Amino acid sequence: MTRTLKLALRLDRLELAIFVLCVLGLLGCTTYVVAAVAGLLPSLADCSDQTSPCPAYGLLNDQIAIGHLVMLGFLVVAILAGALLGSQLVSREIERGTAPTVWSLARSRLRWFAPRAAVALALLLVLVIPLAVAGQFLEGAIEPTVDPSASMIDLPTRGLGLLSVAIGTFAAGLFLGAVFGRMLPALLVTAFAGGVVIAAVALLPALVGQPKVIGSFPSAAIAHSIVFEQRFRTPNGELLNLDEAMAMAPAGTNPEDWAWQNFDRVAYGISGSDYPTIALTTAAIIALVSVGLVGCAALVVRRRRPE
Repeated sequence: MTRTLKLALRLDRLELAIFVLCVLGLLGCTTYVVAAVAGLLPSLADCSDQTSPCPAYGLLNDQIAIGHLVMLGFLVVAILAGALLGSQLVSREIERGTAPTVWSLARSRLRWFAPRAAVALALLLVLVIPLAVAGQFLEGAIEPTVDPSASMIDLPTRGLGLLSVAIGTFAAGLFLGAVFGRMLPALLVTAFAGGVVIAAVALLPALVGQPKVIGSFPSAAIAHSIVFEQRFRTPNGELLNLDEAMAMAPAGTNPEDWAWQNFDRVAYGISGSDYPTIALTTAAIIALVSVGLVGCAALVVRRRRPE
């Protein structure tokens, strides 16, 4: 395994050096934004009693905009690192014509493939885990009133969501690199697959979560949850949609106005407080699919004829 690691570091030294610099730069930007927002919070508290415009709010918006750009950088690094480390593992050997040699020197193609895939995955995790952790802190900075562990916002750019994007893209790259056998086509298609993984991480919470009443409007928790619809809650706790609530209006009244005035209007969907469970479930699904893709890649390597 040590020899495999040294070989990976030698073959991918330029790409890894660039990624390390990008990670360090993004971590530095994260530190700056978190510190800047923390420094603005006392000024924002002082502004709460003022009637005139407060300059601190403008400065906070600037930091929030920078924070969103940094989180976008997290996503770009995760996708590119996963795509490069995954798609080139097999396709590079096939395209350069070295596959027959390295496969013949190994006891089996699977023994050649498995340790190299494991080392590449380990390198990917070393790059992305710091960004995933930093994303949680950065989310807390750009949304200072909400605990990041109780928010469904920006899931693919932080925590387990970012790790899922990187691992899913890496697994897709392994499979596509083995299928295409050419570095550039495999890289391009893998980058597209990374977009699919992002969409999956963003959409899966709405599919795997348990919908419930999040809170009454206007509740701060609603803005950081996944809202399916608004409903009207009767005094006995029954939930009605708008048509059902309007149907209960007395004759001679405006049904919609009556419903709004007589029922508690609530948000129905996936609560941000369910973030830990949702993030773990989403990560487990992506991991399961990734294992399947790696298995398919191993099967392709085992049966493929070198070109």
